[in-house]
Amino acid sequence: MAGVSMSTGDYLCFVDSDDWIDACMVEKMLDFSSDCGKEIICGNYVQEERNRSIEIYQAMEPGIYTGRSLQDRIHGKLLGQEKRPITLSRCMKLFSRTLIVENMKYCDPSIRMGEDMVITLPALLDAQRIVVMEGAAWYHYLFLRESMVHSYDAGMYENIRSLDKIVRQTCRQACAERPKTGGSGAAASDVSGNQERGEKRTGRLERAAAEGMQGNRAAGSGQRMPLTRLLRKIS
Repeated sequence: MAGVSMSTGDYLCFVDSDDWIDACMVEKMLDFSSDCGKEIICGNYVQEERNRSIEIYQAMEPGIYTGRSLQDRIHGKLLGQEKRPITLSRCMKLFSRTLIVENMKYCDPSIRMGEDMVITLPALLDAQRIVVMEGAAWYHYLFLRESMVHSYDAGMYENIRSLDKIVRQTCRQACAERPKTGGSGAAASDVSGNQERGEKRTGRLERAAAEGMQGNRAAGSGQRMPLTRLLRKIS
């Protein structure tokens, strides 16, 4: 996130070093911006594989979400379910600078897997206006099966614990900042309920990770549980 401190614009856009964007992306996204001050413009992306390109879209239907629709349809559904209304990737989005700067406190350089989540989740929860664009697949994600995302990581268990701690902190903060009654309170309750479901899932993940480590140590032959199999144990 070092680039954030060096930037000067009112909006921030993130692109991974091995990905690329179409030249029109930022300009087209800015067409949907407003004077809200705390908004996120969400596009879609193309997954670039070795022999094919796949367009992938946000689960939430295109539209402009504010007020109650934002609380009920997005904020209350970001955790606790496999298919989120909006991806928690920093990429293919345009953020009001304020949303990123104010939530930098959640960033932890030690987190290698899920690092996007610790800044995108609080930014989404703090957003007062979210736009989901139609089409807009201008971000190109280079899918590499040999990347660390798709391979075994001996430190994954501790990574998950650190990530879980930050997610819980983010949810507690979001609930504390919203009234307990009324429209916003309903969303706060949803976030809290989804957090509880997420905590149960995290517990299963921690147990599965521990089992994977024990199995690896018992094998003593260098065999390791693949990440895909580890995740399958908790699904």
